[in-house]
Amino acid sequence: MVIVWEDLYKLRISNSQESMSHHEVVKLLILMKLLEKHKRQHNYIRIYTEFPTTKGRRCDVYYENIRTKEAYSYEVQKNLSKDWVSQAQKDYAEWDVPYMKTSDLIVVDLNKLSKNIDELNKQLDEVIV
Repeated sequence: MVIVWEDLYKLRISNSQESMSHHEVVKLLILMKLLEKHKRQHNYIRIYTEFPTTKGRRCDVYYENIRTKEAYSYEVQKNLSKDWVSQAQKDYAEWDVPYMKTSDLIVVDLNKLSKNIDELNKQLDEVIV
């Protein structure tokens, strides 16, 4: 994997339609929370948004810690069907990030999250690694 230094910690908007605003706000908060939680390890983490992962998939937020050798892919989804979950698990089952011991998928169900920013902040604390 090539590190694109100028893209670290930048928020990329995947869809600018108003219907996607909740999705994009959640993505931004995940990015901010990861940065805040790991602020002392800033030199060891990489965070990208709209990052290509496996089998043509783009995750919403990609987090990597080179010190602990962990990589996580956050997928924020509004319509979680059994088919989507099954396909995502199948695609990520063989996801292998070079030099990482762990690489895993974290699915964030948008329907279970509040639209109130204070409540949303508290809810997202539960999914941050």
